[in-house]
Amino acid sequence: MGSHHCCTGVEVIPDHTFCDCYEVEKVIMSDTVKKIEEKAFNDCVRLEYVKLSRNLEFIGDNAFDGCRALTSIFIPPTCTEIGSFAFQYCQKLIILSLPNHTQLGEKVIEKTALIRASAFEIDENGGYHRSISENVNEWIRNINGDDDQFAVHRSCSSFNPLTEIIYQIVRRQGFKEEERVRDYSFRIFSSKSLCRTY
Repeated sequence: MGSHHCCTGVEVIPDHTFCDCYEVEKVIMSDTVKKIEEKAFNDCVRLEYVKLSRNLEFIGDNAFDGCRALTSIFIPPTCTEIGSFAFQYCQKLIILSLPNHTQLGEKVIEKTALIRASAFEIDENGGYHRSISENVNEWIRNINGDDDQFAVHRSCSSFNPLTEIIYQIVRRQGFKEEERVRDYSFRIFSSKSLCRTY
């Protein structure tokens, strides 16, 4: 049976804290947490839900790398930096909601469902060349433009998201093929972890 962890009374989750904890399924952080260091949750392969601190400021390199079951993550407005490869190999990650001012490292969403749904040139596993990292990051910011961000949050605030809102968003945000739009929409609608976290 999977385990749930509450991170309370700390400001920093140190590097490798939960690394390779294969049974962790849910993590809830208190609002004291300001920093998640490098590889803190690396290869938590069953982790499917994370509630981040409302006062989080920093997510380190590879912090959630290899969290294959994670489908969505909502970054609070206080977060100013997300390190390189932070969500790499989160193969089911389809919603990455973040503020426009957050600085993104290289290949933040490499090998995720989100990059596979995009129009970027990627390999069969969702890998992409670091030379297009900034273009990918700009695309992420465009998806999370102010108007759309609130629409996504409204639509994802329950297990029955507003289909027409998400569909309208993804159609105009860089999905060049109709099939990719449908696939992206389906992945959002079928996500187990669609919920507003702050």
